[in-house]
Amino acid sequence: MRTKFWSRQKFHHNLKERHKITLRNLQFSVILYSKREIDAPTPDRAVNFPCFLTNANDAVEAYLKNKSFVWNLSSNYALRHLKESSSLCASCRELHQRRSNLPNGYYEFKTLQAYCDLTNNGWTLIARFSNGDVKHWMINGSFWYDKGTPYGEVGIPSHTTDMISPAFWNVKGDEFKITRSDDFSHEALLQTTSSCLQGVPFRSKITSYGTFHNGTEWANNQCLGNCEVLYSAGGQYKKTAGFGKHDCSSDLQSGNYIGFWCNWKLDSAVMMIGGGGEDCNRADHGIGITERNSAMFGGEEDYYDFGDIDNYKSNAPSSYSLNLWVR
Repeated sequence: MRTKFWSRQKFHHNLKERHKITLRNLQFSVILYSKREIDAPTPDRAVNFPCFLTNANDAVEAYLKNKSFVWNLSSNYALRHLKESSSLCASCRELHQRRSNLPNGYYEFKTLQAYCDLTNNGWTLIARFSNGDVKHWMINGSFWYDKGTPYGEVGIPSHTTDMISPAFWNVKGDEFKITRSDDFSHEALLQTTSSCLQGVPFRSKITSYGTFHNGTEWANNQCLGNCEVLYSAGGQYKKTAGFGKHDCSSDLQSGNYIGFWCNWKLDSAVMMIGGGGEDCNRADHGIGITERNSAMFGGEEDYYDFGDIDNYKSNAPSSYSLNLWVR
């Protein structure tokens, strides 16, 4: 009995035909998968949503580049393997760029899980400042510099306790915004402009001015840096603690800026919102404020995670918190 052998040309022709069928099936599967509806993800049910699955052509490109594939894989196996081996999105902004119709919620990314505000163009929640618990952000500066594990309710923006997410030191961005925990629309009280973060994580930005924890003074009658901001059109910031000098401008800073590591006389703030200095008569308003005689963390004088201190009267509510987001 003679053994039947295919010619090399016929073998490659059949291989190509099977490959074309696999790619067509893969494209169709990806299109169906990317259009599926999902419920709002929660911390106990984070959604893993590979970025490539939002585009059939991206899926095919990944398929072609993946050397572990063989030509005769079924499209279902190819799709499953791509889901397991491909890169996830890096941030909520990238996820929103791929799928603009996804709901707000808790999503899984390359190196972490984070809450996303996708209805406002893809913001990643990175931190929360609260006066309702221990003032973690002002005790010794470790939350700004050293904290390397998540703390608090990372996936619930309505909580009124302190929080720091791995996104604080991992997720790169250009801008940041501040919102209230009791505002479920996540409207920005203020939002920076002109690439304030310059493509780095927030921790990289805030610590780039120096090392000021463990008893080191951070400034003397100056702000070490600042970024221009836009305030919300709705005007909710006018009713929010920490924003009391939004309409004041002086030698330290104008009202349309947020300053980093600020001090004026006996007043200091890690992030001073609005104007500060001689004409504003204050510098202890915003996020991370202190009445300590020197611009330092800790001490026996009053300090708060956010709010205003004016004539020794503090406005540091615990009924709501401030959320920090990057995009």
